[in-house]
Amino acid sequence: MDNLAKVLEDDEKFMNLLKIIQSFELKDCWLCAGTIRNYIWNVLSGKEGFSDAHFSDVDVIFFDKKLSCQLPLTKVRGL
Repeated sequence: MDNLAKVLEDDEKFMNLLKIIQSFELKDCWLCAGTIRNYIWNVLSGKEGFSDAHFSDVDVIFFDKKLSCQLPLTKVRGL
């Protein structure tokens, strides 16, 4: 895998995931490294980067001192 960014950018499911995360409009928001590690592991193992079985294990972190803990829970339940 010579160009990780290209592999990720060329994957429609991965890019859709980033769009979904962006739609949350959370400040200081990050896709956790484990999601990317699992994706790369699958690709290097000859599997689809995100299969339906693996697409459910996605972690996103963010920090916004103005939000209570209830708003993120509401967003998560809406997924």
